[in-house]
Amino acid sequence: MPNGKNNFKQKRILKFLLKLFVLTYFTFLSFQACCYIINNLKKEKELDSLKRNLNSKVYDNEKLKQQIETGFTDELIQQKARDELNMVGPYERVFLEVATDD
Repeated sequence: MPNGKNNFKQKRILKFLLKLFVLTYFTFLSFQACCYIINNLKKEKELDSLKRNLNSKVYDNEKLKQQIETGFTDELIQQKARDELNMVGPYERVFLEVATDD
């Protein structure tokens, strides 16, 4: 009979190991699925950011095309240089008002 007890113990151990293996395998699969979902969410955020950036560039490109079609006149270029870049013409004088604490 001692041989029958050993067979029973071996079967119990094998069942336990099989259950442990199945549990470990499903845990691993669950972890992999979570990693896939997280990675997918990150990629979706990155894609949204790239789409916004693309839309901004397309808008800027359309504005530039429109400016090219209407033509850059010397007056327009000078006005943009004065307003946006604080530039002055070659023979212009700039007067700065200095405030004093009187």
